[in-house]
Amino acid sequence: MNGANLFESAREKPSSVKREVKNKKGNVDGRTQVAQREIPLKKTGIYFPEKAIKTQAKDDNRRKSIFREEKIRVLISRIYEKRLLFMRKKLGLCLGAGGARGVAHVGFLQALEEAGVTPDYITGCSMGSVVGGVYACGVSVEHIRERFFSLKLPELLSPEFRFLRSAGFFKTDKMKKIIADEIGATTFRETKIPFACVAVDLLSGREHVFREGLVVDAIVASSSIPTLFCPMLTKRGEFLVDGGIVDRVPADLLKKMGADVVVAVDVLGETKELSALPDSTMGILLRMIDVMDGCRTKLLREKRRRNIDLWLEPELEGMSQYTLKDVSFAYERGYECGRANVEKIIKRIG
Repeated sequence: MNGANLFESAREKPSSVKREVKNKKGNVDGRTQVAQREIPLKKTGIYFPEKAIKTQAKDDNRRKSIFREEKIRVLISRIYEKRLLFMRKKLGLCLGAGGARGVAHVGFLQALEEAGVTPDYITGCSMGSVVGGVYACGVSVEHIRERFFSLKLPELLSPEFRFLRSAGFFKTDKMKKIIADEIGATTFRETKIPFACVAVDLLSGREHVFREGLVVDAIVASSSIPTLFCPMLTKRGEFLVDGGIVDRVPADLLKKMGADVVVAVDVLGETKELSALPDSTMGILLRMIDVMDGCRTKLLREKRRRNIDLWLEPELEGMSQYTLKDVSFAYERGYECGRANVEKIIKRIG
């Protein structure tokens, strides 16, 4: 083949999409069938029909349009949710002291959860610090309830055999272990819900507010009933005991933490009149503590009236705070109190 023929042959090859190639089968019904033009894929040398490519392009554009529309819908939805969250007022929940009666707090939280209400801040004292602290660390209400229902006093009380020379009849090591098994070494910065609790320093007589450190240590200190449990000695030389002897419902902390709406749950309520004196020295001592505590709480409640939106007292009748035999009763009454007031709470937070 000479140079001219070689040149002509090169010109005849289908090097672009501009040529039409006759169908090898020739003419049908007097017409010439012409194959679809083919477009080479430059990198691989593969040929694709032009019509298929146009269809594919339309499909791609349609998918991109759908994706953009979906992305816009998701963005609008997120903005709306954030707006609602921003507009909703922050709810602060204070769970007061109350021994075994404090199991009512668990029922109250259950009622809130069922209504879709989650506190933005929680404060607590004594048993309120136990329930509130564990819940703030992310433990479910159901698990807390089952743990209380199965709890036996021997699991909680560790006798201090040197009680005549110590500051309490029982050590707090068992109590601490029970709580640590649930929340581990969680610090206040790591809680799911911002939390604070109170204790009292026996040396200075001042209230100690816990907002940092290990949550388990704070709960133990806040729950150490004087004379019953040994005080917790801190690195600063403080002897911390149950905060209930100074402020059993520390609702004022919630405003400082950022709450707009404050709900306080007092499971002890007003001091009830007795028909007869307790039949033991310990009983009289405990009655004396209850009377003093009730009077102080009433004064604090009146003082803080402007900062507390709802003060709730579950109907626990004559239930003792010093026994675990009626915890299921306390739970049910707390749940009923929550169900009865949850709409008021929702209305206030917006």
